Amino acid sequence: APVPGAAEGRGLTANPSRPTTADNARFIEPQYLQVEAGYTADLFEDPIPSLHRLNLLTIIGVSELFEARLGWDLYTASGLDSGLGDLTLGVKGGFFGGWDEATALAAIGELRLPSGDGPAAIGDGIEGLAALVATQVISAIQFDLQAGLRAHLFSDSPTFFIPISLAATWAPLDALRIYADVVEGLDLTNLSQSTTTIGGGAGYFILPNLCVDSAVRVGLSPSLPDISVTGGVTVLAGPLW
Repeated sequence: APVPGAAEGRGLTANPSRPTTADNARFIEPQYLQVEAGYTADLFEDPIPSLHRLNLLTIIGVSELFEARLGWDLYTASGLDSGLGDLTLGVKGGFFGGWDEATALAAIGELRLPSGDGPAAIGDGIEGLAALVATQVISAIQFDLQAGLRAHLFSDSPTFFIPISLAATWAPLDALRIYADVVEGLDLTNLSQSTTTIGGGAGYFILPNLCVDSAVRVGLSPSLPDISVTGGVTVLAGPLW
């Protein structure tokens, strides 16, 4: 069964990781560059100020089952200074399955460097993520399950976090995507601080290599934003060499 939205000519089809929290186990064509740009507004109840973020993620297809990634954010908060967020370096590698297969498995690794000065920068230490993501396509619905370990190390207050995300993507039309996901975050240093969010949204492929999306996420835990609103665009270009 084809992946929802996979068009004839794999290299001409974007594969957005947004707007769900879970990634997927599919890959863009080698030698192609994908850029995902978005805006997120995290809204809290007073007296916590709202937080606004401009997000940028660039992905390069290195081989059939390997991608290199670079991401960063620009933050601004009500009543606080603005600034650059931390730089994130990442890779994604696949194990089995292909673009036109119903099942695929991939590993994701990320390293977040304390290079930012925004209100949501990690400050000291280094944050790392190691995760597995499984993708299964059933008819017009794609399911993505991602689980791993996120650790903030070399800090005065190290933390260990297990994020588990389950996303469903429905393709009622060739160009239209309907998204829903749930995210559970287990805080291993303090289980009482574990978090839960749910979200939903939509995406539209204006062209096979150009997609726009929007989503709303609701935080079900006190430490999370009450509501997060996102919108963005994904562009695929290439080949680069």
